[in-house]
Amino acid sequence: MNKFKEIVKEFSDPDTPGNEKRIKKIIKNMNDKEFEELKLQFEKAVANIDQHNQENHSILILNDLIEEFRDE
Repeated sequence: MNKFKEIVKEFSDPDTPGNEKRIKKIIKNMNDKEFEELKLQFEKAVANIDQHNQENHSILILNDLIEEFRDE
């Protein structure tokens, strides 16, 4: 499992107390190259969330409009 997935899985698990300490340990043990790659993966993930949120917003609006568009 890559570090990005490992960190997200660890942080997302509500049944695992102290997961922030384990995440800090994972990050501190990364070399510079791994850390730069991790930062890029998070940047891409954030961009995908932004894009996904825009798509969801559009879907919700269109859901309300498709009947109107059909009837026009």
